[in-house]
Order: sequence, then C-alpha cells, then structure tokens
Amino acid sequence: MKHARPKSKVAQIAKYVSWTLAAVLVLNVGNFGVQTILRANSAHEDVGMAAADVGRDLGYGPLMALGENIYYGVINPAAVGGTPTSGAVFSKVVASPSASAVATAAPATTQTVANNPAWGAAAGSSTPPSTIVSPAKFPLPKEGVWQPTKIVVNGQVAIEVTRIRPDSIHTSFLDTMVWMDPKLLAFQEVTGTLEPKGNFPHGSGKVPKKLKPFYVAGINGGYKTVNMHGGFIYKGQTVIPMRPGGATLVTYPDGSIDIAGWGLDPVKPGYVSARQNLPMLVRDGKNLVASNTDSQWGSLAAGTASGANLVWRSAIGIRADGTVLHLVGPSLSQSDLADLMVRAGAVRAMCLDMNNGWASSFLYGPYGSGVPVDPQIGRDPSRFLVSSTRDFLAVYAKSPAQPVAATKAK
Repeated sequence: MKHARPKSKVAQIAKYVSWTLAAVLVLNVGNFGVQTILRANSAHEDVGMAAADVGRDLGYGPLMALGENIYYGVINPAAVGGTPTSGAVFSKVVASPSASAVATAAPATTQTVANNPAWGAAAGSSTPPSTIVSPAKFPLPKEGVWQPTKIVVNGQVAIEVTRIRPDSIHTSFLDTMVWMDPKLLAFQEVTGTLEPKGNFPHGSGKVPKKLKPFYVAGINGGYKTVNMHGGFIYKGQTVIPMRPGGATLVTYPDGSIDIAGWGLDPVKPGYVSARQNLPMLVRDGKNLVASNTDSQWGSLAAGTASGANLVWRSAIGIRADGTVLHLVGPSLSQSDLADLMVRAGAVRAMCLDMNNGWASSFLYGPYGSGVPVDPQIGRDPSRFLVSSTRDFLAVYAKSPAQPVAATKAK
C-alpha cells in the first residue's frame, strides 16, 4: 500500500496564500456592495453613481478611472455629426414671453427690502451677455440666444439660459449655459455631509432653514476631495492646505463670489469659503487647456478619467462685468468646456464636477420642488433640497421677487 506523499512547505504556503487572498477579495467585494447600497439609499443616488463614489472612497480610483476611459473612449464614444432631437428649447425652464416682458419692463430700483441683511438689497441689474456664437457650422434656431427664466428679483430677470453645441464635430448634442446676475443674487458654499473631507463641522448638507424661502438655484460642486488636487478653507479654518495656482471658488458674507488662481489672482480678504478644483480652466479670457490628455485634467494615478473623454461636465466662470456663468451638459472634453466659457465671455473659469448625475444643477423658487437647468439631466431635482453628501453652491434672491412699491408694507 502506497502512502500519500506529504505536501511540500511551498505548496502548503501557496494554498494558504491563495485562500487568504480569496477571503480578502470576498470581504472587500462584500464591503463594497454593502457600502454601495447604503450610500445609494442615504444619498438618493442610483447604484452606479453610489458604486463610483464608494469605489473612490475605498481607494479604487485608478480602476474607476480606467473603466471610464474604456467605456467613453471605446465602448460608447460620443456620436459624430447629426442634429439634436430636442432643439434649443427649454420647455420647463424658460418663462413665457408675456411673463418675461412684464419682468423686464419693471423699473429697477435700489429701494428694496433685503431678504438677508448681510447681502444687502438688490441694486439695479446687469445687462445679459450677447448671443453666444455656436462652434457648429450651422446654428440651430435660438442656439446661443439668452432666454429668461422665472427667477425674477426686484422685478428683474436674475437668471437666463441658453443651449449650445459642444463643438463643430459632435453636433447632435446640446449643452446648457446659465447666466446669473450678482446684483440680484447671493451665493453661498454649502458643505456636504461627507465632502469636502476634513475635521470641521459639516452641517446638514442643506441650505439653512432661514434662507430656504429665498433659495432659487443649486449648482453642483467640484470633484471629491481625493481627486480635486486642491485645498479648502471654510470659515477661517484651513481644512485642506491650498494648492498654489489652483482654481478656487471664493464666497463672501455679502453673497458675492469670485474665481481665482490661488496666489496668481488677487483674492479679497474676509471670505467665508475658498474651494479648489483642478487648475484654472480660463484665465484672462484665454482657454488654458493646451491638451485634453495632459495629466492635470485627468490621470489614472490620480483616479480621474481623461480630459479627452466626451462626457457630462460642468464649469463656473466670471465675466468682466462680474456676472456669473455656469455650464453643464454632455459630450464635453476639457477644451470644449473652456472654449464655451470663453465664447460666453468668461475671463476666469474653473471646472466643477463631471459624469452624468454629478454634473447636475437645478432651479427652485418659482419652480417649486425644482427643475433641472438642462432638460437632459436625469438626477432628481431634490438633490439640493434634501441632505447632500457632496458640497454645492446655493443661489439666493437678495430681495423680494417684486419691486418694493408693488408689495405691501409690513
């Protein structure tokens, strides 16, 4: 009778290692799945978005970025040519012609009641930009033409919108540009319950209850802390060290806003928040994206997908007259994002978030529970009404919706 040969120590170690690795893999997959489900439920996200968020939190950023590069670059690249099916019309956002005429005909006045003493009252109004010249060879009717929303402050339209193609090649897509008047509106950084990360009071992830009656728009913030390549200062505390030259969104107690290259552009003191995200997209009115594949716009090592991917992206910019621009929509590369901001007159601009779901902003106020600023946004408008895990920019009306002469004295 032959006896079984005893296994070598090498074989025993190999077996032990393989079982250990398998157990670790199972535990990691299980942990990933559980956290994804919990995040989807608590943050009101779909499973795909929650999985991407959790994956990056767990250190799988490079894998997530690689998957995005393969999906958008190989499996599902943006269509070339064609005409948009939806045209350049906003059925839910744009105010009716009669309402617009009434609002714009109302005389601007500085004698209004301030909704919040710190902001002061609305003072006059700004002139909307000229029509944006489309990068497409044959513009659509109303493409690049500014149209009024129902957001009216002190009798003046405070937010206008237009739709425009991303470039001259991917002509079946439309993106949305939003113009906001800081003479009529106030801006405030609202920190999420999880982002930006750091040891500071995160709060509820919602606009303050006392300001909610004046809340008219919510704009998505930037990348997650792990990917934003920058710092964060909030209420005098440096939560994350600032990066020299980094694109910085700055907010002030009076509701004003600015965008600056940290250390390159002057930053007025006394700010409430300074939130960085990647390098400057536009500076001195110039597109700073020399190459979409430059690692500063996305690299696997940093856990972010390539800037060349034609995906949902968003940006915010400042015009020379101080008015504010916000861009959001599909099929945008980094250079497309910068080009459209320059076309709209931005002198300084920075990237916000990317990918469908994260690049999503909404109008509230007269829109009740909210409408997306771009009709293609699939995220529920409650994103910036309920508690948000991610930070966002809240926009408020400085004064009552009607001129003070038309309201009853209290």
